[in-house]
Amino acid sequence: NKCTILCKEKGCVFSSKILETFQQHTMQAHKQTYQEYCQLYKIDPFNPWVRTIFTICKICATAVRNNKDEVECHMKVNHNISGLIYYLENIDTSNKDTKNISTSDILNEKLDATLQDINNQNDYEESDESDLE
Repeated sequence: NKCTILCKEKGCVFSSKILETFQQHTMQAHKQTYQEYCQLYKIDPFNPWVRTIFTICKICATAVRNNKDEVECHMKVNHNISGLIYYLENIDTSNKDTKNISTSDILNEKLDATLQDINNQNDYEESDESDLE
């Protein structure tokens, strides 16, 4: 998250880059729901950012507000993937050794290992695709 929300309550200096944290702040510090706060200060509840930073989607080159909710929505609506999958496949470079392995391959390996563990715990025989026919 790179976008910022600043609290507009007099004397309050709270700011956050996470919408959920800001919503909790309005309730705890000011005893208002986020919706009440937005109404009072004439803020669009879907766009409360005072500092908006855009990122460019590495799949379609569209500008997207750089906050968790909007990146997640863009990925689901436009690319049918989660924000996490997008991040792992396009942003995270901490695992450079596995860069040539797709996230779906990693997830499939983890799923296979988990299913194997479950089957071993339950003394089931290993299944193959012929069981599905």
